[in-house]
Amino acid sequence: MKLLNFTPQSGQHCETTTIRNMLAHEGAHLSEAMLFGLGEGLDFQHWVSQKPTAIPPILSGRVEPGRITHNLSKHLELDFNETVTESPSVALKHIESILNDGHVPGLKVDIYYLDYFTSNRHFAAHYLSLYGLEKERAYVVDTCQQGGANKLPIESLSHARDSQKGFMPSRNLSIHLSSLSDLSLQFSRGLVSSQTAQVLTQAIKNVATNLLKERGPLCGIQGLHTTAKEISNWHQHFDNPQESVASVGNFLRFAGTGGANFRLIYKAFLSECMDYLDCSIIKNTDSIFELIVAQWDSTIDYLLAFSNSGIEADLMKASQSFYEVANLEHEAMLQLINVENTPTRVVVPPTKDEKTICRMCHGGCGAIVTMENGIPKAIRGDSSNPISEGYFCAKGKASIELVNHPKRLMFPQKKWLKMVL
Repeated sequence: MKLLNFTPQSGQHCETTTIRNMLAHEGAHLSEAMLFGLGEGLDFQHWVSQKPTAIPPILSGRVEPGRITHNLSKHLELDFNETVTESPSVALKHIESILNDGHVPGLKVDIYYLDYFTSNRHFAAHYLSLYGLEKERAYVVDTCQQGGANKLPIESLSHARDSQKGFMPSRNLSIHLSSLSDLSLQFSRGLVSSQTAQVLTQAIKNVATNLLKERGPLCGIQGLHTTAKEISNWHQHFDNPQESVASVGNFLRFAGTGGANFRLIYKAFLSECMDYLDCSIIKNTDSIFELIVAQWDSTIDYLLAFSNSGIEADLMKASQSFYEVANLEHEAMLQLINVENTPTRVVVPPTKDEKTICRMCHGGCGAIVTMENGIPKAIRGDSSNPISEGYFCAKGKASIELVNHPKRLMFPQKKWLKMVL
């Protein structure tokens, strides 16, 4: 079976891409940047391997897996259903039932078992969304880096879900969403309100608080400074310095967990916030994040240069560049933590009246629809119409709810799905 009317949604990060596909199929279309920002995804975590001289650390630019989903549940008032089981057969039946009900399951997997992945190592903190099971094939959506929509053997998917190896495994974890909240639909439609403004400023403040607070030497702003210092010694620290540094540089540039990628996504979130909020702090830090992204890229360039040359000076430049990253992010967070205390004006969207004809019955009365940012907000009779002369019945007045009602039907219902299957 494959879900009807399913359209794959693209993304750079696995967890936000998965949630974006789940929400879009239910009828709420939010950008990946908005989901990442509202999910308070920005962070820095330096994970030391069990063999630190042989295997380089994981430098993560985001919060731990699952945290974005938890924060989105809180901010958007969404009820994600999470299931974990030790039985692969039970896990398969469970996701089959989710598909039968017309929903998209999100799955946590180990990339080692995914046929379309080129990695030969275990990493069990990866997410993807499932939109079909047919014969021996599973149909999934992964990140852009992995080609977006893919298919793979159901057996491979089962191994990936049941893996207990690698980084942060969760045996057969699945999440799904069976309904949308009013707030998620407000963001989907770009509706500006005091409620959406409050949610945005709270999420921004929480990110800044988390990065600035004392969480040990390997996390947050302090972790950035610690890593900058360690980079200068990597030529002596690793058994194979050039190979290990190449691994770190490529991970940061190309992997979904790379710090540079997440800084670019968060900058896009801040830019999108300006459609809702007129706030000097957000405008200032949006500019700072341009510098942050550029500095992350410079650091990666120096790391990859060392991996090719082996020249210590390239590693020293990488260290100095990363110190600048730490300083810029510190400056940005010191501003963002005060976002709730800064005079902020909710952006008033431009309105426009459009003349049209009501089609709720055969009468074809003249109507005027008030639009905000391209979204119908109100409807009334058109007094200049020579036929209806401004008369507008109750059915016509209620027609606006066909677009804006939170329980608007977006897709064929379950009975139709079963008939097709």
